[in-house]
Amino acid sequence: MLDLALERLTAAEPRRRGMVFNQIEDMLTPAEYVELGRRLDDPELVAAYAKRSAVTCMAGQEPRSFQRRRVAADVLLFSDPAVPRAEKTLLVGFAGRLGRLMIPNVGFVQCLSPASFDILILSDPAKRHFRGGLPGYGDDFLGLIAAVQRDFPPGDYRRTVAIGASMGGLPAVWYGLMTGANRTICIGGRAAWDVTRMLQGDGPVHAYDPICACCTPDHPEIVFVYAHDHQVDRIQAGHFARILGGQTLPIPGVRDHSTLGHLWVTGSLPAFLSQITQARSFRPRWVVQKAAQD
Repeated sequence: MLDLALERLTAAEPRRRGMVFNQIEDMLTPAEYVELGRRLDDPELVAAYAKRSAVTCMAGQEPRSFQRRRVAADVLLFSDPAVPRAEKTLLVGFAGRLGRLMIPNVGFVQCLSPASFDILILSDPAKRHFRGGLPGYGDDFLGLIAAVQRDFPPGDYRRTVAIGASMGGLPAVWYGLMTGANRTICIGGRAAWDVTRMLQGDGPVHAYDPICACCTPDHPEIVFVYAHDHQVDRIQAGHFARILGGQTLPIPGVRDHSTLGHLWVTGSLPAFLSQITQARSFRPRWVVQKAAQD
């Protein structure tokens, strides 16, 4: 993969290099990304690489020992096979419209310990909130769930945590409700608008939504994270949390939809992910302090 990345960067026109970098940063492991920088010899590419957010945010860090495995066309696993599954948490990630959890995949996995996590990242190129499944990996959402549980049986892991961002936020909640995940984290989740899709003739195979007022509102392990100063995110997080009896976690001082992006560039994301995936209560004083310094 590293050789292919170098080849694509070298062949790319200057105006397309940013797009190629984005694609590469969603594929490479942290160690591969660091090695990519070492192997670049074109001065313009070296300069462009040095300006990337992933380079800046990972500066001075030892790259994590994750290895990459492509499970399906739009399903990537980052793991350290040397660590038994029974000692780790399976983090099932549902990406947003750009095929990532708000930040480059290489940066996201760098924020987590390979001794504690296997990270499965699913992206939906059709941008249909995963309702239509994924090519070669489930013909609908139920098929997608079955494929994940077939390849990564919950009993093999210490815990299972679902996480989703933006378009992938509510699919993560659906997954958590349907599989009984130990925790579900929805970050800036957006409604799927199935009714609109049905009227347009592009509706899901089934229109049932497990996020329903008819459900018993008792799901404290579902956490809705949102940017405190982003009105749409704040309203939707409160709405879905009331329906399900979940928790809400506002991130202070953030107006942009990319909540994880803010935490990443301020250096707060590793501590945030550690707390949100493991702790029983969420009192992110470190986020408040960090935001107040910006």
